Parts: sequence; structure tokens; C-alpha cells
Amino acid sequence: MISNTSKTKFITEFFALLIPFVLCCLTIVSVPAAQKTMTPELRYFSLSEFYKGRVLDKMDHEFLLKIDDLRGRVGFALIINSGYRSPTHPNEIMKKKPGTHAQGIAVDIAAWDPIKKSQIIKHAKALGFTGIGIYPGHVHLDMRKGKKVSWVYERYTQWQKT
Repeated sequence: MISNTSKTKFITEFFALLIPFVLCCLTIVSVPAAQKTMTPELRYFSLSEFYKGRVLDKMDHEFLLKIDDLRGRVGFALIINSGYRSPTHPNEIMKKKPGTHAQGIAVDIAAWDPIKKSQIIKHAKALGFTGIGIYPGHVHLDMRKGKKVSWVYERYTQWQKT
């Protein structure tokens, strides 16, 4: 008989492996020819790594080159969950002014594996990204103006603080 703890561990590990696989499968999309020509020459990224061909023509050219350099340094595929967001996107309309995603200078990179997540963060710091946010399933990177900032999203750990 299998204990509930073993079942829970199996389910947790199963989904930890399944989610990146599903995200990877979802990224295999065609990008319109017009969009391909508006992107910078990317050395390491394939356009399929940008989830659903995220509006690359609205991303900052230098920022995309920096993300491409990051991709080359880490040596593994980076799945971009979120890149450019319209100022009318639900996450953006709650802000006083457009955020870094709406400015085309931010991405969220899928990252469940703690080792890969640490590699992304290490190389992002070395490349000079000015905003680094650590979330349970992704790493946010941006090139905001001014002071460098980093944060850890703690929604899932609030219960530990009581």
C-alpha cells in the first residue's frame, strides 16, 4: 500500500516535470513573415521559444539582443511566458503608468528547476539586467531605468511567516 505522503510526492514531481514539457509544446507556433523581419538577428534563440510568438516587433531591439546573449550563456532553452504586453492588458491597466512589459523591456522566463533558475539569475546579473524578480514558476527580467531592483514573490510562502 502506498502512503499519502508518497502519493503527494509523486504528484508534485510529476507536475514539476509535466508543466515545462507542456509549455515547451505550446511554444511551437508559426510566426508571421512580417514579424520575423522586424526582429533583430538572434544567435541563440529560436522564435518558437517565445510563447505564442509574443509580439516581438514591439520589444526593444537592444533588450532582445541582451536576452539572446543570456540564452547563449545559460546554454539551455529559455521559454518566454510573457514579453510585450499591451497597455490595455489586465496586468498593465492596474498600474499608474505602463510597466516594463508594456515598454517592451521585460520578459518572464519559465523556470521550475531551481538549478536552471539560479543559472538564469546569475547570468542576468552579470549581463546587467536592472530588474530581476523570482517567482515560483518563472523569473522576471527587465531593463528599467534607474536603480537596480530584485524581489522574490512570496504569495505562496505567507503562511510560513506567522
